[in-house]
Amino acid sequence: MNNTPIPGAVCPQATCPLNQTCIRHKNYLKALANEPSFTVLNTRLFTPSAECPHYLITKTVRIAYGFKKLYGTLPTLTARLFWTETPFKSESAYYRYKRGEYGLSLEMQQKLLSIFKKNGANTVVGFDRYQDEIIYVKP
Repeated sequence: MNNTPIPGAVCPQATCPLNQTCIRHKNYLKALANEPSFTVLNTRLFTPSAECPHYLITKTVRIAYGFKKLYGTLPTLTARLFWTETPFKSESAYYRYKRGEYGLSLEMQQKLLSIFKKNGANTVVGFDRYQDEIIYVKP
């Protein structure tokens, strides 16, 4: 079997020293109050400690959506085949990200900005819109 827990699994360990800040335990308490069923970590396989392998916290990240405005600043000669230099696997994926259907992580934003800059675009324009999103991460 796979030893990686399901991402949405909650933790019922009330005696854990990290339960006040662990998002898995907070989600467990919410699920007890509201959910008819939920997935729980198998607490027999680990003991509560300050080095819990399943400990998660929340982090706010700024996700960018769309780069039509940025693309509009490219010189005409470099714009035609620009998508081939991007890290997207296909032309259709490229256009979905360009339209803003999918969010761009900070790493992807930096990659794209460097490609735009290399091709002569005005990177000061930035992406079409930004949104702060909460993600779960291991500290």
